[in-house]
Amino acid sequence: TSEYLNMNWMIRYSIFLASRLLIGFLTYSLYTICYVLLIELTNKTWRTTVSNINLNIYVMGEFIILAVAYLFRNWLYLQWFLTFYSLVITILVYVFLPESPSFLIEMKQYKEAKKLLRRMAK
Repeated sequence: TSEYLNMNWMIRYSIFLASRLLIGFLTYSLYTICYVLLIELTNKTWRTTVSNINLNIYVMGEFIILAVAYLFRNWLYLQWFLTFYSLVITILVYVFLPESPSFLIEMKQYKEAKKLLRRMAK
C-alpha cells in the first residue's frame, strides 16, 4: 500500500479507471452471456423459473461482494479482487460454455449446431 500512496495521483486515477472499465465490461458481459444462453437453452414453460433462479444467483453474488468488501476494507484491494475475479470467470465461460445453437445456425455452422443440439438432448 505504501508504494501505491507514493504514486502520482494521475497514475492512481488511471489505475482506478482501468479497473472500473474492466469490471464494468466483464461483469456486464458475463451476466448477459449467461442470461441469453439460459433463455435459449430452456423451453418456454421453464423460462420464468430459470430467469428467477438466474436473478437470485446474481443477488447472491452481490452478497459475496459485500462480504469481500467487509474483509478487505480498502477500495484498491476490492477493485483488484473484482477485476481479477471477473477476468477469471470470463475466461472460464469463454473456454467451457458452448456457443448458442441459434448463433451457430445463423452462422451456417450446421454440423456444430447439430452436434450441440444432440448433446443438449441427452
